[in-house]
Amino acid sequence: MRRLFLSLLTVPAALVLLMADAMAHPIQGESPMEPGLWQVVIAGTVHIPSPPTNEATSRVVQVCIKPHESPAKPFLPPMHGHCTTTHKPLASGREQWNIHCTTPNGAVDQLGWIQSQAQNFDSHWHMTDNITSPTRYTVETSIHMKGHWIGSNCGAIH
Repeated sequence: MRRLFLSLLTVPAALVLLMADAMAHPIQGESPMEPGLWQVVIAGTVHIPSPPTNEATSRVVQVCIKPHESPAKPFLPPMHGHCTTTHKPLASGREQWNIHCTTPNGAVDQLGWIQSQAQNFDSHWHMTDNITSPTRYTVETSIHMKGHWIGSNCGAIH
């Protein structure tokens, strides 16, 4: 179980990937992300009902978005499984996203909102992972992400 939990600590990074994909498709009037170096602060809680486990997780990541590149590209690994997304504008410039992904070993449902501008963004997500193989279990994750543009030079970050 400990091994499983350690793999769950990567969930926030996976969420950054999906969130970046969402920001790559801005709604009308929303600013795209500036190219360059971005810092993202990720904080959340992972809950596994059996055995009962609640674990806070926090990390800071830096990502480089190259000029003329989709903001999603540096975040997205090759997709495994099938994902569908829906989104709609909310009040205060936010955009709500529903993301559902299936794989041979289960499904992930994500509901969240994003508010982005050229040099910063704020986002909150709730994820439910229903794992069906090799054993059945559910993982609930709540994540808050806040990012800001550091500058146009990515340095050693690729």
